[in-house]
Amino acid sequence: MITAIIQARMGSKRLPGKVLMPILGQPMLALHVQRVQAARLVDQVVIATSGHPSDQPIIEFAAERDIACIRGAVDDVLDRYYMAAKRTQSDHIVRLTGDCPLVDPALIDRVIRTHVHDENDYTSNVFPPTYPDGMDIEVMTFAALNEAWSYADKPSEREHVTSYFRRALEHIQIGNIAHDTDLSDLRITVDEAIDFEVVTAVFEGLVANGLNFGLSDIVQFLADNPHIAQKNAACERNSGFAESLKKDALLGAA
Repeated sequence: MITAIIQARMGSKRLPGKVLMPILGQPMLALHVQRVQAARLVDQVVIATSGHPSDQPIIEFAAERDIACIRGAVDDVLDRYYMAAKRTQSDHIVRLTGDCPLVDPALIDRVIRTHVHDENDYTSNVFPPTYPDGMDIEVMTFAALNEAWSYADKPSEREHVTSYFRRALEHIQIGNIAHDTDLSDLRITVDEAIDFEVVTAVFEGLVANGLNFGLSDIVQFLADNPHIAQKNAACERNSGFAESLKKDALLGAA
């Protein structure tokens, strides 16, 4: 069983409620789920949100669309993933974040295929990143997730799910998918209001061909419309992870 788990919350510090903000007349999260469901190797899609009252709209959103949804700790996202994977009896877990609705279904399949073929514990396209920010895909075995859940003890490892694997390289078999051309300077994730403008423009520009357009279509659209691509070019990649590393340092100092 291969389960794609999308972590999603309403409590974004920079853009609260972003996952349910409308694009093409639908909540952004609805478009995200539809694209993930188009991946041929994904057996089921689950939304992992928190038990905070502010996330009740996500529960209602999932119920209205018959999408599986679980609630867990606000900051311990790793625990949310573990509980969701355990409940769904998943063999492999695809980690996705709710602020990346443009993730390519075909690329999800490619990462899964490589992960299974190479018998990796963890496979991604972000270690190191060569794909656009917002095209992040991580796949892990349940056994690897279980180890991370059992031994991760830093705030960054609990909040960002897979960072534990970076310090388990001696016994965790890791694979990475790299793009032929480094596209990591492109930004198609949604952290800021300006990001939402960019992602909305991409959807509106490509929807004429259906919702399951691919990475090459997105890259070409941004190349043809550099004024859109440049809107959020100055935004920092993985700023949330940097904040978690500061928490690690403070904890160590204590």
